[in-house]
Amino acid sequence: MTQEEKRIKLAKADGEDNDSIKRGLIPDYFNDLNAVQELQDKLTNDQQFEFVYHLNDVLGLVPLSSPASYREVVLFAFTNATAAQRAEAIGLALNLW
Repeated sequence: MTQEEKRIKLAKADGEDNDSIKRGLIPDYFNDLNAVQELQDKLTNDQQFEFVYHLNDVLGLVPLSSPASYREVVLFAFTNATAAQRAEAIGLALNLW
């Protein structure tokens, strides 16, 4: 699946109307941290947990069950995750791809 196809799926999940999508007026979730943050803020509690697990996988980090010192590394990496990494994890959490 191309990144553009993923953007469209995220836009639909975000509630964008088909007119916006057809005209290409959708947020650039993979390059805009503000856009992906707005989408992230709309996740339910269950989806947020899925997002965290998928972001951990996307970043290639240690298992979340690792000792506390490793969790700090994970948390630091999460705060520095790019828009693309966050968008990928959200798509996975929402079972969009």
